[in-house]
Amino acid sequence: MDWLHKAREAVEGIGREVSKQADALSLNSQIGRLQEEAERNYAEAGRRAKQLVRERQLFDDEIKVILKRTEEIEAQIMELRKQLHGLEQDAGEVAAQQADRQCPQCRHDLQEDAMFCPNCGAKTT
Repeated sequence: MDWLHKAREAVEGIGREVSKQADALSLNSQIGRLQEEAERNYAEAGRRAKQLVRERQLFDDEIKVILKRTEEIEAQIMELRKQLHGLEQDAGEVAAQQADRQCPQCRHDLQEDAMFCPNCGAKTT
């Protein structure tokens, strides 16, 4: 029964990791799309500004709208990066917790409350 419990925990752990990786992939994809849109907006703003310089005008509302939208996109990118950073930190904490549940001597997986390794008998606390 003990091996079944360990197998279930392992599968659940793998499922959580796969889910986190899928979330990270989704966030990276969203960041990439938003960065591309921001670059297009900057290019559009640059073309418009160049045209205005040629026409001897300084600024207009169209550029303000483009730049405002680009600022909003950059804020979304920052938020997604924060979420991605949180996922990466969570993954690091999970790895650290998993390492803590191994015997320091033989690396046998341990239950959280184990005081001694069932494999080699080493004290775990």
